[in-house]
Amino acid sequence: MHEPAQRGGGQGSSVTVLLLGVNHLTADIDLRDRLSLTEQEVRELLLSLAPAAPEIVALSTCNRTEIYAVAQENVTPALLRTLSAHTGVPEVEIAAHSYTRSGEDASHHLLAVASGLDSVVLGEGQILGQVRGAWEVARATGTVGPALNTLFRYALQAGKEIRSQTVVARGATSVAHAAVELARREFGTLAGRTVLVLGAGATGRVAALNLRSAGAGKIAITNRTAARADALAAELNGEAVAFDALADALRDTDMLIACSSSTEPLVTQPMLQDALSGRGGRPLLVIDIALPRNVEPAARGVSGVLLYDMDNIQDLCERNKHARSAAARRAKGNIDAWAARYAQWQREREAVPLIQHLRARAEQVRQEELADALRHLPDLTEQEHAAVEALSRSMLNRLMHQPLVWLKGRSTPEQRELLGTIWDHDGPGPDAATS
Repeated sequence: MHEPAQRGGGQGSSVTVLLLGVNHLTADIDLRDRLSLTEQEVRELLLSLAPAAPEIVALSTCNRTEIYAVAQENVTPALLRTLSAHTGVPEVEIAAHSYTRSGEDASHHLLAVASGLDSVVLGEGQILGQVRGAWEVARATGTVGPALNTLFRYALQAGKEIRSQTVVARGATSVAHAAVELARREFGTLAGRTVLVLGAGATGRVAALNLRSAGAGKIAITNRTAARADALAAELNGEAVAFDALADALRDTDMLIACSSSTEPLVTQPMLQDALSGRGGRPLLVIDIALPRNVEPAARGVSGVLLYDMDNIQDLCERNKHARSAAARRAKGNIDAWAARYAQWQREREAVPLIQHLRARAEQVRQEELADALRHLPDLTEQEHAAVEALSRSMLNRLMHQPLVWLKGRSTPEQRELLGTIWDHDGPGPDAATS
């Protein structure tokens, strides 16, 4: 579902930010799962895309896979083609569930993402760190430059500002928190309930902390890296469970929250069937907030298992988000301001080579005319010579000031191209400008 950009990115030789993305609004969990990338896979994708554009960042989270590029032409087909090659998902399928943005639309979108306004849970806090992580991976891989460095820096600043100045982030501000809300809805109360958290990363920690705050009776942590499970269990006064004892632990728990970063399912249908035997009909609530999923979808058919995944979390959040929608509307004003600031930065940067050319040409004319005038004034003293020099420089600066201010702040790519033609400017493009 490709969507046309509404804010123009400019024509001519100016660089444009481009975006190709798939998220929770355009694709179901199965497709998002197949498009999800590990950090190493992101690095490989970036390197494959490097020939197509001078700057590339890929953001892959539970609910979105997005590629941001900077180029002087539309490289979206190359982004689509390469993403398909790396994930094995056919181009036509990605295209049917993707969105594209360019120019100010693309930068505006990233600002909204970093601010939590484009998340399943409105105001989600974890996305800010994920945006930072995507930027850091691209920097380490060497696929970013001034345009995306500045855009991602602005996005992080905007996200922090909105969280500190608005109430958009109050309430259930993470997928993990929403999962706990779902558990409370099912059980009524978590008091006395035994909960097993599969995964001791950032999401697992948030989920476990929320479970403790919600009054869960016993919290157990299991993780493929035992040391991380031990550390989180100690922080929560909970219990660490050996990863190879997961199947046994499922028999004794009331609820499983799965949020491991595993690329393969860790909880299978047979494992859950075995866990349900001998429970006397006591149900097992399973909330899978991992992507790729930790629990086999077929487990939904196991009698006694109540399985919820990210699509269910999304439905819950859709019903709850109205509580923060007014704050989100106010936050959009902040995003608009940051988007305008980035657009201004781009205009200034793109104008620098032409400004340098105009200054150099004007200075050349000044020096030539000054030299000619001084040849007709051979009897000037050193002080008078300096005064004439200062006069010519002052006149030049005053004459050039207003045009250059306009050129730097308000000119369009077409206007700059026309002015460059008039002044015989065919020098380097905007990448020659300093960041």
